Amino acid sequence: TETLLERDPTRLDLINSIATGLGWLVQKGRTLQAEPRGCASWLKNTHWEQMTALFAAWRDSSDPATGGAQWNDLRHVPGLVIEGRLLCDVRQTRETFLSRIATIDSSAWFEISALAAWIKETEPDYMRPDGNFDLLYLRDALDGRALSGFESWDAVEGRLIRFFIEGPLFWLGAVALGAGASGQVDRFRLTHSGAAWLGGRTSPTLPKPARLHVDESFTVEAPLLLPLLDRYRLLRFTDLITQDYRQRNATVHRISRQSLSRARAGGWNAQSLLGFLRRVNTGDVPPKVAAALTRWDQHQGTVRLTKGIVLRVEDASILSKL
Repeated sequence: TETLLERDPTRLDLINSIATGLGWLVQKGRTLQAEPRGCASWLKNTHWEQMTALFAAWRDSSDPATGGAQWNDLRHVPGLVIEGRLLCDVRQTRETFLSRIATIDSSAWFEISALAAWIKETEPDYMRPDGNFDLLYLRDALDGRALSGFESWDAVEGRLIRFFIEGPLFWLGAVALGAGASGQVDRFRLTHSGAAWLGGRTSPTLPKPARLHVDESFTVEAPLLLPLLDRYRLLRFTDLITQDYRQRNATVHRISRQSLSRARAGGWNAQSLLGFLRRVNTGDVPPKVAAALTRWDQHQGTVRLTKGIVLRVEDASILSKL
């Protein structure tokens, strides 16, 4: 998790759920391990194909408690406590909600509260198509009160709408968020990609993939639009030194002795590293960096660090007895 740009635990749960559902993570004993072929296939796709795969995986997932794939949004809504079995079709709920926001103007900003009010007026039973508002056993996390009946719609369905917008749809790149005078997030708009996803249209025009920049201090700047396969490869032989991406729109890495040791253990050599950097760099790799990587390759195995044990005694005579 150290390399995640956003460390929201719920977002991480969604990432793990999608990756597990798509077969990219496999349970082995008590740990999750990456399945190389599935991961590599996705990483090689275009940005649009990657985004669409993630969006579809979330849209189509259902509640694991009912034998579904892996994800239930309602179980992650802040402020809600679920008691007992959750009797609602979470996939149908999600699809109904998405069909509603697919109709809004993708060029305009909307207040999240106004969206909730519109859905409450036009399709209040989007989560409970049978209209029975007493089947779910929910409580408010703050005061413990039971949330049943239509009078609890804002505290349940309304909260779920906000979670859809501020959570999965934002994390997956379908919406942009905005803040009001209070500084709190209170509005959203569909992104070009989000509008295309929801409308079932073909890929929108996406920004051109970015490239790395390597300087003489062995620092590598990686713009956020760097292709994911290139970012994955970069992390295999560099240390992440800053994630201040909101200011720079990029992450910053450094090539170090420790990171090169990891690279060597993973099968990299100077030729493969330089070939990668020259392919994805904005210009030529600085001669100082190229020369250092070449020397690193030439001295491979000639210097080794080993662990040892130091024996300490209070008096030298003890050594002779030993």
